[in-house]
Amino acid sequence: MTAANLVSALGELGFSLNESRAYAALLQESPATGYEVGVRAQIPRSAVYGVLRRLVKVGAARSIAGTPERFAP
Repeated sequence: MTAANLVSALGELGFSLNESRAYAALLQESPATGYEVGVRAQIPRSAVYGVLRRLVKVGAARSIAGTPERFAP
């Protein structure tokens, strides 16, 4: 499955475009920092942490405590 197909499929499941891109980025390489996810998913740094928090809240990702905080699908 290509990244574009994955983003589209996640959108059909109710994920926003940025949530879909962030989740696809986490599937490519994780754990990852918010900065790394933002760069890979082309999400502005000002928005990526909110997107990741929403993914954690719905159980699609998990937060790994530390400095820096990392995220995994």
